[in-house]
Amino acid sequence: MSSPSAKAENAQGIEYSVYVYFDPQKSKSKSPWEMKGITDNMEKAMSDAQSLHDSREYIKVEVKKKYFDQKNNRTVDMTLKVLEGNVKREMGVMTILAISFVCCGLAFAGAYFLTVK
Repeated sequence: MSSPSAKAENAQGIEYSVYVYFDPQKSKSKSPWEMKGITDNMEKAMSDAQSLHDSREYIKVEVKKKYFDQKNNRTVDMTLKVLEGNVKREMGVMTILAISFVCCGLAFAGAYFLTVK
């Protein structure tokens, strides 16, 4: 059951949009921004944004609120929440190879010093 304030918001035509921001160097499209969804439920938009942020695939996730201001006869678009950071870093093949060489060297040195009298 929805609250009276939620019914009032829906009657005013309020919509919430979730946008994601890709890494510009990895983005295949012209714009690094992409809209992931539109809803009239603020809680759903916030939870969708949080789950997209938790996936660690995007640099930034934003929730925007859009409505028509009848008094000033204009559309208002405002940012409600911005989630950024916590991006998944990929390890390159050379980094993995370098780490494995260092570990092998340490294992060899440890075995050598333990067996030498």
